[in-house]
Amino acid sequence: MSYTGKVKVVLTGADQPTGKIRLRNIFPNQKTKVLAIVQLENAKPGMKVTGEWARLGTLHPDASGQTPEGIIIGNAEFTLVEESINPETSIGSGKLQLVSTKKLPPDSYLLRVFVNGTLVRTSGFVLVPVRKQNAANTSPPVKN
Repeated sequence: MSYTGKVKVVLTGADQPTGKIRLRNIFPNQKTKVLAIVQLENAKPGMKVTGEWARLGTLHPDASGQTPEGIIIGNAEFTLVEESINPETSIGSGKLQLVSTKKLPPDSYLLRVFVNGTLVRTSGFVLVPVRKQNAANTSPPVKN
């Protein structure tokens, strides 16, 4: 039986120490950590939520391994449990996380969210190069 209900996905860089979440869809491409918070209406315990993270090749269409669906760079999943579902609203939630310890290329990326194997939502994001900054306490060269 396929899932019916709204699915909400928000992206952030990581859990914030303050407990507040800073929503983003642009991330630096060094040691990337992208966290997706997923909320599902009509949630039931045992529903399996899977995330498929893909590089789309917008900036590098000839990248090795490129397919029409992109280059899969990671997967994550969670299964809803009773404690993760609000009994009054029937909204369940969980987290999907992409962690890369290496620098991913600047490009467009996509998270595909599946519930029990059915695609229910996509969420795009971009990785951008990190600008090099001058070292602390150094001044630009002085012209005479």
